[in-house]
Amino acid sequence: MSELEKLINLAKNAAEKIRKYRFVRIVSHNDADGLTSAGIMAQALLRAGIRFQLSIAGRLDETVIEEVNRSISQGELVIFCDMGSGQPELIGKVAADVIVLDHHKPVGQSPAKAVVNAHMVGIDGATDISASGTCYLVARELAAENVDLAGLAIAGAVGDRQLFRTANAFILEEALKTGVVSVRKGLKVGDGDLADVLTYSTEPFLDITGYPEKVKEFLNHLELSGNIENLSEEEVSRLVNAVALKLVRQASPEAIEAVIGEVLLLNRELVKNVYDFISILNACGKHKVYGLALSLCLKSRGLPMKPSLLQKNMIKNLP
Repeated sequence: MSELEKLINLAKNAAEKIRKYRFVRIVSHNDADGLTSAGIMAQALLRAGIRFQLSIAGRLDETVIEEVNRSISQGELVIFCDMGSGQPELIGKVAADVIVLDHHKPVGQSPAKAVVNAHMVGIDGATDISASGTCYLVARELAAENVDLAGLAIAGAVGDRQLFRTANAFILEEALKTGVVSVRKGLKVGDGDLADVLTYSTEPFLDITGYPEKVKEFLNHLELSGNIENLSEEEVSRLVNAVALKLVRQASPEAIEAVIGEVLLLNRELVKNVYDFISILNACGKHKVYGLALSLCLKSRGLPMKPSLLQKNMIKNLP
């Protein structure tokens, strides 16, 4: 049995246990990976008809455990996402059954009813699968229809700067095959006005970054304008080659590869460009605007503005 098959078996075991509960308390981390993890589990439980309450936390500590215990009863379930593997003593203080869905290196023996963690089967959770990927494997075992949540898993992996190999490669392949995700070649940046993207994006960081006039001169020389997502294949090639020439003078081949290549498009999400999506989620996490982040992950059509406007106004509208 391969390492990936062993991990899927752990996910299957967790899914079987989750089905036995009528109410679940979800607690997840506040970065892009944790927020997408929460989104995946929330949608999977909604579809399974299982009631839940969801909380987002910066870290797992005594305060979180006390809050959980105030809102849970015996016979109910707590699922920790993107946390819990390194704190078995805290998990043991939860006054209900616990499942841990995580990718951080485990410490000690967990008292949880089930733990799904890639490290337990020989897969490196730091690079090869995120917490959202772990939650996705559980969700797809809860119901086949949950394969449409693969885009959230991909976003979580990109947010944690992971590699698309072993478990992540499996999830990406499934997402591409089902059309949940597609690929566009170019700069690994968000969408929007080309001049704005190059002026304000710090990855790639160029000698023109932060200087609108220099960016304008650079684009005029290339005869490029408009939104980056609307460029033709030839225009994308022209832009990428020019950016690569700038990076060659100041960066390693690995750094160039990190910003030039395949842009992942999340076809089932409200914000399609993965880099825009994770930027918004990280901003929500930093400023504790968790409701907005989860609304995006749950594809809420009740958002007060279109995703394109949200991308432009997210930072200045935060409290």
